[in-house]
Amino acid sequence: MAVSDIILKNSLKNTQSGLPAATTAGKTQTLMLFNQDGTPANKIPLSTDAVIDLKTGQKLSDIIEYNKPYVDSDLFVDMGLPSGVLWAKANINITTDSGFTEVNGEVSPFAYDCSFCSWGNTDMHNPTSAESFAPYNWGGINETDPPYDGQVYGSTPGAALTASFGPSYDAARANLGAPWRMPTSAEFGELFSNSEYVDADGNVVTTTNKLVTVNSIKGLRLRSKINGNILFFACSGYGNGTSRNGRGSNGYYWSSSFNSARNARILNFNGSGVNPQNNNIRYVGRAVRPVQ
Repeated sequence: MAVSDIILKNSLKNTQSGLPAATTAGKTQTLMLFNQDGTPANKIPLSTDAVIDLKTGQKLSDIIEYNKPYVDSDLFVDMGLPSGVLWAKANINITTDSGFTEVNGEVSPFAYDCSFCSWGNTDMHNPTSAESFAPYNWGGINETDPPYDGQVYGSTPGAALTASFGPSYDAARANLGAPWRMPTSAEFGELFSNSEYVDADGNVVTTTNKLVTVNSIKGLRLRSKINGNILFFACSGYGNGTSRNGRGSNGYYWSSSFNSARNARILNFNGSGVNPQNNNIRYVGRAVRPVQ
């Protein structure tokens, strides 16, 4: 195979920040290998200018591309965000083969039911499960329970699970694998600040109540102000003990960001408004919308 046929992608990830999904290489690149759990393994210097196709005289640096690790593009939506973050099309649902909420065998955001977890707990399940949402890895119901007593996780507000505590506490990474992870609160903020609320016909929603109904499912329909792509968040509710609450009227989505000794950051919305960077108690089961 000629050098001109070589495309470096999927298994290697460029360590330079801010690159889009596919970028023409420079003369010298530093590549990072990653372990299966998403942790960095080793840096590799690559002088692509020194590799030349003898038949065409073309340098490898002119043809090689760097892509994000492979994930089926049918599973995410590119909202054209400045950070380059890609948002999953649907919530995590570990009862399906894909790991995402499905409708008629296809990954779809248009369903209320999905898997829930408490914050920092990677055990995702339905709130009707006998084990409920215990064990609460990050504290129980009482403020005196560790780590609510402040003795264990001395993080600062805004710190994220993957950054401060490792990917083993990230429900998206644990259940779907790399490069999926939970979004940070700042990434929720970026998404909503670069999107507008639209109804099923594409009309901008100007009322306080931003909820719309699409395919019989009530939720938020976001349209990117940058590229016009659409992302839908269903009113999946939340799990408290063995019961599901707010189904069809409220949406609660975990971020990976710590907030206080009792709370973590969430996206929540209902007919009264939308708060992409709210916070709430960590032991309750909520939906997870992964990013990469």
